[in-house]
Amino acid sequence: MPRELACSVHSRPNAMAIVDSLLKLMSAQGADVLVIPSTEPPWLEKRGEPRPLSMPALGRDMVDAMIEDLLDAPLRAQLAAGQPVEAVYETGDQSYAVLAEPRGDGPRLTLRHAGAEATVPSSPIATEPAAPSAFPMAPPDP
Repeated sequence: MPRELACSVHSRPNAMAIVDSLLKLMSAQGADVLVIPSTEPPWLEKRGEPRPLSMPALGRDMVDAMIEDLLDAPLRAQLAAGQPVEAVYETGDQSYAVLAEPRGDGPRLTLRHAGAEATVPSSPIATEPAAPSAFPMAPPDP
């Protein structure tokens, strides 16, 4: 069961400001899923269709900073041990299911409205299927 988490008071404003801005864009676009990889530009999923965002990849350091703010220490330790982890991020009026997955090129975050119907999204640059995940919104590896 995902843990409910609040943003740390020591959070990096830039990392969480980016997450919150991307979540607002997700809502404004009517998208179901936001995917934030380390080495690709973020993308939205709307009814299973990938919609790449016109922006550069955020990079491993920024995605790591987001993970530090979104996950508590035990979940970060699980992620560092190579296990995908799930959590819930609350923004005041919205709740999002969060999946953090370890990848060879850096971690990847997948966020969706908590309680939203699950679809199986795909990467806009996917070349092979992903390993099974307990999180129904996990896109395949790019």
